[in-house]
Amino acid sequence: MFFLKTTYFLIAPTAFRESFAAAHTTSEWTVNSLGYCSARISNGRSVMYMNCWAPADASTQVPGLVLDPATPQELEQDRITRKTMEAFWFGLGSNTHKRRWGRNNLSLTSKSWCSGMFIGDTIQFLDFREGIIPSRSHFDANGPIIPGSESWAVTALVQVHGKAYKVYLTKGPMPQQAIDVILIVRINGKLWVKILKRGTDFDTVDNPELLMSGAGEHCEPGTGNLKAQTFDALFQETGVHKNDLKKSSFYVIGHFNKHGRDPRYWKFSAIDEDTGARVEFGYERESSTTVNLIFIDYGDSGDKPIKTEPTDGVEVAQTYWLELDKAILLDPSEFFLRENHHYLELAREYIHSNGL
Repeated sequence: MFFLKTTYFLIAPTAFRESFAAAHTTSEWTVNSLGYCSARISNGRSVMYMNCWAPADASTQVPGLVLDPATPQELEQDRITRKTMEAFWFGLGSNTHKRRWGRNNLSLTSKSWCSGMFIGDTIQFLDFREGIIPSRSHFDANGPIIPGSESWAVTALVQVHGKAYKVYLTKGPMPQQAIDVILIVRINGKLWVKILKRGTDFDTVDNPELLMSGAGEHCEPGTGNLKAQTFDALFQETGVHKNDLKKSSFYVIGHFNKHGRDPRYWKFSAIDEDTGARVEFGYERESSTTVNLIFIDYGDSGDKPIKTEPTDGVEVAQTYWLELDKAILLDPSEFFLRENHHYLELAREYIHSNGL
């Protein structure tokens, strides 16, 4: 994950901190569901959602001092064993499959966020900060927050298994908002696309070694306009700097938000390692992306595509140029998301239909 330049805002602590603590630390909060970099916690009457990463601008609501009663579905605990959850996450045993989800993206297996946290564990609240403390910053109850984020989330310091962690508390499940960018060049009348192959780092990379049709990143709060985010994503994952793109044109070519489009933000379906029964865990979250096209026409100048390698060598192991028509013939199952393959078709259609 990359981070864009963000403007922070320092405000004096308010009565919110004490009020929130008084409202929510008298109850015992326990984990009743685990998701990708997140968890749902319950006090037996209401629920809140605890997230590793900060939500995108205005995509969530802060939990109130008085919480609404939860639905029976929200109060229900995941019925899955540690053994089965770990096997599913790592693609082992009865859950052998191509997809592996990254050790640090699940609290049960993570080395860095709420390590070892599982269903039924108790969460101890230590401190709170109104609004969003930036993801890169340590918890500081008196420190800067992202402007306007007071209504989006509460940054909390919690204790899990004797260790303290910074989390973001939201009223409902945190949606995933992302940007994807396809880089295509035309040389001597032929279209080339920059294809990426995901890294293999066991701890941080989910869905290793699968292909991506371009760069893609989650939207961090307070990170500015879409075009700036797009150029930064491209630089991180392909090594192409915006200074290399002076001849380029920028187009927004699609928006995708179908329920379940990204399996990381949906319920997971696993096979119980002992009984062979199908079991589910996690919860449904909205997921959306805006797909952008960066297009460069080199004409018949004889120029070659920009030779670059990713600056983020963890999430992306390799990048290479491929003729667009040949890339479209690749098996969609070899891509990070099948939807990623569709972006290639969408980009080709956009180029042809708009006379680029």
